[in-house]
Amino acid sequence: MEILLIGSGSRVKSAIDVVHAAGEHRVSGIVDDTLKPGDTVFNVPVIGPVDDLSSILAQMGIKHVLLVIADIGVRMNAAQRITSLTPDLLFISAVHPSAYIGRDVSLGTGTLVMPGAVIEAGSTIGEHVVIGAHVSIGADGHIGSFVSVGAGAVIAEACSVGSGTSIGIQAGLIKGIIVGTHCAIGPGAMVLESVPDLHVAIGSPAKCVRTRLVGEPYS
Repeated sequence: MEILLIGSGSRVKSAIDVVHAAGEHRVSGIVDDTLKPGDTVFNVPVIGPVDDLSSILAQMGIKHVLLVIADIGVRMNAAQRITSLTPDLLFISAVHPSAYIGRDVSLGTGTLVMPGAVIEAGSTIGEHVVIGAHVSIGADGHIGSFVSVGAGAVIAEACSVGSGTSIGIQAGLIKGIIVGTHCAIGPGAMVLESVPDLHVAIGSPAKCVRTRLVGEPYS
């Protein structure tokens, strides 16, 4: 099935690689406001901006897209914008074949799972989630929508990560930890205590250092 990718930068390259390896879909084009139409990424052409998405889909006869914007706030806004522009659009998910998806795992639409990731039995993953390479999510975990989990992060059994939250690369959550909505967990942080909504936690052991706003950049 032919699909379009919406996004730019390194995340688009990773998504093309995952979709190609999975073999279920073919990326026929890229839609993004910052890329120049006619350019290519791994021989995939840039078609045009998001505002032209409806006409692009109609012209190409495509109904399925994958949203691959790295910044969570921008991804959330783009999903709302795209849905309002094209209400009949269908989001697809892409899982690299080297990833392990356990029994009774629920993957939300628009999820991207990178190589070597492990999602253990009974876990639920929300919509438009990015699971980085070699991430481990323990059994009965819950990951909300619009979450990004950085490469190599380890989330132990029965943890819950709220929507709009970023988990940094190589971060760790011990069993049963709850991280609230729209949080940011720093790279390499070891989370031993639950983190309230709208907080930034860094260090090992992780400590909350400040609050943050919904949609605030994660840099």
